[in-house]
Amino acid sequence: MKNQFVDDKKEYLIKNMFPKRPWLNYAWNKDYVSSFNQFGFGISRYCDSKGLLRNILQKDDNRLIFIKDEQSGEYWAANRNYDNKPFDVFETSVGMGYSKIQSKYRGIKTSMKCFVPTEGMYECWEVELENTTDVEKKISLYAYASVDMSVTVHYAYAEGHFEKTINGVYCSHDAYDSPTDIGGAFFATNRQVCAYETTDRRFKGIYSDIGHPIALKGKYLANEDTCFENEIAPTLQFEFRLNAGQKEKLLFILGACKNMEEAQTICKSMLNETAFENEFNAVKKGVDRFQNNIIIETPDPEINSRINIWIKRQMELGKDWGRLYGKGFRDIMQDIAGYLALEPESARERILYCLAYQRENGNPIRQWNPYEPKVYMDGAVWLFFTLNVYLKETRDFSILEEKVKYYESDIEETVLEHCVRGMQFLQNNLGEHGLNLWGDGDWNDSLNGCGVLGKGESLWLSEAVIKAVKDFKEIANYKTMLNVCEL
Repeated sequence: MKNQFVDDKKEYLIKNMFPKRPWLNYAWNKDYVSSFNQFGFGISRYCDSKGLLRNILQKDDNRLIFIKDEQSGEYWAANRNYDNKPFDVFETSVGMGYSKIQSKYRGIKTSMKCFVPTEGMYECWEVELENTTDVEKKISLYAYASVDMSVTVHYAYAEGHFEKTINGVYCSHDAYDSPTDIGGAFFATNRQVCAYETTDRRFKGIYSDIGHPIALKGKYLANEDTCFENEIAPTLQFEFRLNAGQKEKLLFILGACKNMEEAQTICKSMLNETAFENEFNAVKKGVDRFQNNIIIETPDPEINSRINIWIKRQMELGKDWGRLYGKGFRDIMQDIAGYLALEPESARERILYCLAYQRENGNPIRQWNPYEPKVYMDGAVWLFFTLNVYLKETRDFSILEEKVKYYESDIEETVLEHCVRGMQFLQNNLGEHGLNLWGDGDWNDSLNGCGVLGKGESLWLSEAVIKAVKDFKEIANYKTMLNVCEL
């Protein structure tokens, strides 16, 4: 059971489904990011207009497809296999922007493909069933999502109910003084639902586990709504009589929304096979746009695969989402420097995007999604490092004349003037030994707080500023403006 790269599909095939550590794949757009391990479990996170990052899924086994043979009463999790049943097939294809988990047991072949579309705060699941035997199979399928509605700590605001207008479960947390206007979540499908559930109390059971839900012992789910709990478990049940060789496809959307009307609009436009296919193709096309820009060839095929396909994708994630736990000036600027040779136009846009988070005093804020109020002192050096690399790679000197407003300010200046303020900040904040002040942090996060009293000095940052000065001289030379700052 050896895992392997499948370069012609830009996929990685996982055959060993129980490794020492879970494999993780990421899919995202500018507002939403999901991760899928080899079972399809992971985060499902949005970023709202205020910069709030929030997961709409619980941490653990949060995306599940259960299959129940109604003739024998046996059931199994098609994408997890909790009891290590003798599956004939159990593997995951990890693609660029999607994961597809496939299994086969008792003649029922199941696949679950998960991806995030190019726009919108939601993810898509495409589930296929196939009867590979020569006899009819009576099957129930249960699609389960473990949703986290803790927008605030007050669980009394939360509720979940089946909503006919979206053909799924709608969850809300209509809180007073909510930190976000994204107070809803939904799990909907394109197929007729025969029963539903909204809480783990009834589905999993208080004294059971998710691998053995007590609700699957009955014929149908409870068809009951829930309230006064933030941990909601939308579960949809379907019945199928599959003839020999028959296939069935189900579509699901799991996402966040401001209100019911927004959920209805998304479901109406997306819950059909044409929309799913078009969006999936758009995801693959978007990834392909820069794959052939830089290609290496070595005697080691695995190194070729990693560099030519996978590292490019990882750098794009950093460019768009920073470190996932937050979007910050340092993090995104670092990743832009590595990414820009692949797609200079996108790198340019992200440089200007980051500059909008530079303060008037020249020091960028450390992180804005979510906001970090502590004053880190290293932000400006990354502007010089990345901008100079961009100019050398592209010769696009017009970026120096682009105007960007400062963070929480009406002042708008050119990129070059942003550089001037950044350098002035670095040179004006020195300690008693002439080294750069540490502040709440420099770059080494393990030593944060060494300068909170305004005395600590950072040798690393002082060295970085020397390089930044050299970079700034080169940048200024491009515009014959060496007199813009005393160097």
